[in-house]
Amino acid sequence: MPEFFKRFRLLLPALLLAACSPARTGLIGNTLTTNVRPLISITAQPPLTPLAHGRLHASGYGPAKNDPVALSFDFALFADPEVEARTGSAEPGAAVERFSLAAILRITEQSLQFQPKGQKAYNAFSISKVRLNGIDWTEELLRISSGGDWAAAVWRENGRAVPEFWLTKRWTAHLADRTIAVMEYREAWPACLAPISRDVLIQNDPGGTCLQDFLNRADAAFRADRSGGDFKGEVKTPPSSLRLPREMPDITAMAGELVYSNMTSR
Repeated sequence: MPEFFKRFRLLLPALLLAACSPARTGLIGNTLTTNVRPLISITAQPPLTPLAHGRLHASGYGPAKNDPVALSFDFALFADPEVEARTGSAEPGAAVERFSLAAILRITEQSLQFQPKGQKAYNAFSISKVRLNGIDWTEELLRISSGGDWAAAVWRENGRAVPEFWLTKRWTAHLADRTIAVMEYREAWPACLAPISRDVLIQNDPGGTCLQDFLNRADAAFRADRSGGDFKGEVKTPPSSLRLPREMPDITAMAGELVYSNMTSR
């Protein structure tokens, strides 16, 4: 038998197994991942541990602004157990000091796609581009109000107190026309920072040192790469311990505008 056919015969069972593997996106251990291309794995770094995860069938709005567009929103919310214990998370109304969030968003409507972020959001102090482990990200530093915010609503649903504003570092990766990955690290807005408007921040000492300390913690929160998830492996999905609110995420604020895939108006 020719060598090529011998090799193909040995490889065929693996190919058939891969072809039969169900499409999955979700949390494995500390990693939000997928086996659907484009592949990505977002791992929360210790001491962050998952408290909630799942899939929401959310909606956004295309250029017409009148018909909602169906999206899948796979997410994981992480917190530091030491901070949670120190702030008395088991007590009613305990304040949330910091947490992180990872999400993979997909548009199911073939005629629409995500518009890559280019301009600074209204509540962003800065926006920049960075490449990490082969993935291009848009980085934003934001001041996010808890009012109307889905992540804050998760905490309120579970009897926790949330600050009026969050200091947030957000990374957004445009993986494909209809696939976006998002990472966020948040802390309650610190008294050492003095915003003079929605998008202008005083960064002189002591505020500059305070901000740099936050950025150091934010940059250590996640590691992301282009690997895919092994949903049949030994690492299992941890339980989700937080109830979810009825509110849905603001897809436009988090991932950007939706546009027609042919970039023409209709």
